[in-house]
Amino acid sequence: MPKKRKKKAAPTGSTRAKGDVLEQIVAEMHKAEGVVVDRNVYLPVLGEPGRTREIDVLLTSQIAGYPVRVAIECKNENKPTGVGKIDEFIGKLQDVGIPTQLGIFVSSSRYTNGAISRAEKAGVRTLLFRDRKKNLVTAVAEAFQSLIYLLLTITNIKVENDVPGGASWGEILFFRDQSGSVVGAVPDLIWQMWTQGEISRRIGVHLIDVDLPENWLQIVQGRIAKVNKIEVEVKIDGYAITFPGEVDYRTLVDASENALNRYQLKVSYSAPKGTFPLKKLSSEKELENLKSTNKGFSVIVGRFQIPRIQWMSMYWPPSESTMQKLFDKIMTSLEKGQQLDLSSLSFADIEGTDMSKAWEPIWKEHPVVKNSGKL
Repeated sequence: MPKKRKKKAAPTGSTRAKGDVLEQIVAEMHKAEGVVVDRNVYLPVLGEPGRTREIDVLLTSQIAGYPVRVAIECKNENKPTGVGKIDEFIGKLQDVGIPTQLGIFVSSSRYTNGAISRAEKAGVRTLLFRDRKKNLVTAVAEAFQSLIYLLLTITNIKVENDVPGGASWGEILFFRDQSGSVVGAVPDLIWQMWTQGEISRRIGVHLIDVDLPENWLQIVQGRIAKVNKIEVEVKIDGYAITFPGEVDYRTLVDASENALNRYQLKVSYSAPKGTFPLKKLSSEKELENLKSTNKGFSVIVGRFQIPRIQWMSMYWPPSESTMQKLFDKIMTSLEKGQQLDLSSLSFADIEGTDMSKAWEPIWKEHPVVKNSGKL
């Protein structure tokens, strides 16, 4: 039975430490279903009880019920790999009873012509390890991970009914039940469609036909109006947050044929901390351009819908803090003998610049909350 021994940690930067790094990477690159990958395995020498030889990476599998072992030797040295190193590996294979045809030699430096010739005669495969940088431990390149948050903004609402003449914006946009209580507004219906995935998530402008719930009545000039059509224009913007990371790209190349044998691509990102600036994207083309502007490995993790929509100067449905701010502004205007003009307020005046406001609880007096299940 093969034995594994735990090695003491090698000094940083030493030849053995560099070899350990290469062994670990090569072992990871050979992981596959049905293959057992072990490092630093000591196999008994045939005919010499008590004596063992170390195999850097041992692959064990089954073919037709018979175990098959492949031994891999790893050398991470600056000088070229010569015939002597190949001969040593061949001798090791013979000692432990593994056919030379099941031996693989991996070197981080080039092979001499004699070494390749010697390996080919014995059936040993010679592979070159290559990475993006000469320093094996820091073989990294830049990587970028972007999260795209989607915000829907209502830009225009068109409601057609059978009532001639004008009507107030409140009569047009807000709907009531048989008792005259407000049950919701057109933006509530758009918000519901947005959260239920009924609106396209493509960045840009969209026209949406809205169906009115049966129990929603439009009261204009004191009588029930027949609503013929509700059409809403919305604009969906993307807000990108990009986190930097690192990517390791490594390959094993057949030394005699210069052909790719296998590769490893590993991307890692550190956990984001603090606040991050948002990059606004107004079209799908701008989103595509985002990928190309980030040099290196770039990935868009996904599109995430912000749980509120924007209408006029606020997130909708409004939060408790938003309504409190509006009440304060209304009271201030009344004290001055004026009427507050909502269209004069900017989004920053009410919601500020922190997008986290969109995740605050909805105002408890809003019809969406009070008439839950009726929307």
